[in-house]
Parts: sequence; structure tokens; C-alpha cells
Amino acid sequence: MALITYIRDTMRDFPELNTLIDGVENDDRTINNAITWWLQYFTETPPFVGNYRYVANFPFRANLVDAVIARLLQSAVILLARNEIDFSSGSVQVRSPQVSLYSSIGDSRMSMALADARRLKVSTNMQQAIEAAGGVFSDYDSINTFSAQSLNTTI
Repeated sequence: MALITYIRDTMRDFPELNTLIDGVENDDRTINNAITWWLQYFTETPPFVGNYRYVANFPFRANLVDAVIARLLQSAVILLARNEIDFSSGSVQVRSPQVSLYSSIGDSRMSMALADARRLKVSTNMQQAIEAAGGVFSDYDSINTFSAQSLNTTI
């Protein structure tokens, strides 16, 4: 529940701030669906670095928040586009700019979330490979091992 509140706070989605709608734009169910979607997407996208089906074990909270907000905005774009209508009354033309604004902001946040997820997954994958191999070995390892052994020998 704290995560939902944090996401709603980041989006400034409060009834008192939503002057054109009565209540919040994203209810708890919608936010939960967006969270579940990102956790599944992150877990099921290669490289596979673990099972992150729960918020509690997700390694990067800022990435989760960005992706959820992007998903919520993309969902709102679908609704807004479906209900968008341009009209004119006399010499006044009315067109809602929300679709393009929401789409732009959602796409930008999703790009950031995907790039961050990619970096996190590559880093985690490398760390897991290094740990599984017992460390990183190079020519310097054999040189240093040889030098240390030769110093301990007596003539």
C-alpha cells in the first residue's frame, strides 16, 4: 500500500488536485495491475537474473516506479484516444492535448525504465557469473600467485 501511495504522490493523482475529474485518475486496482505487469515483464525478459514476482524482492525501486507510471500513462492514452473528440463552437476550436502529452511523458518514462532495467539486468548477470566462477581470473592472477610463491621459498 505504501508503494501505491508513493506512485500516486509522484503522479500528483489526488482528488483535490484533479479539477476535471471526480476522484483519482488511477484507482488502486489499476496501479496494482501496472505493478504486476512490470514485475512479470522484468522477470521474463532476458537476461534471466532471478524471479522478481513480488515488490519486496525487487532490486530497484526507482525503476519500478518509472515503469509503473509509464504503464499508467500508456493506459490513460488508450482511454483518452478512444474518447477524444475535436469540436468547435462558433469560431472557437477545442482539442484536448492530453493524448499527445500523456503519450510523450509515458514513452519517455518507459524508455528510461527499459534502459535502467537493461543496465541492472546486465550488471546482475555479470555479478552472478563472476560469483559462480569463484571470481575473475586473468594473467595478473597467475603472475601475482607465482611472485607470492617465489617469495616464500628458501634457497
